[in-house]
Amino acid sequence: MSREFRSHSSRIFDYWRASKVLSSKVPIIRDIELTYRHEYWAACIPTALPLLDFLIRTYLETDQLNVSIQTLLNAFERASILPKDLMPG
Repeated sequence: MSREFRSHSSRIFDYWRASKVLSSKVPIIRDIELTYRHEYWAACIPTALPLLDFLIRTYLETDQLNVSIQTLLNAFERASILPKDLMPG
């Protein structure tokens, strides 16, 4: 998975920056990309997780996530959205 991300990382970061839902998070995306490019994994990963949290809360339209990420995975499965459908990013 990391090899796939590495080979498509430029397109992924471009896609994230162009995303309407992430438009308010562009500075964070730039920080994540910068830490990624410098291989500062200890900073990159913890910086990316709140972004994932934001996306999940936006997608589920809630500030209360008292269920696991499995709820989101189940929603994708019900909608027949597979990982290949979300590529890149």
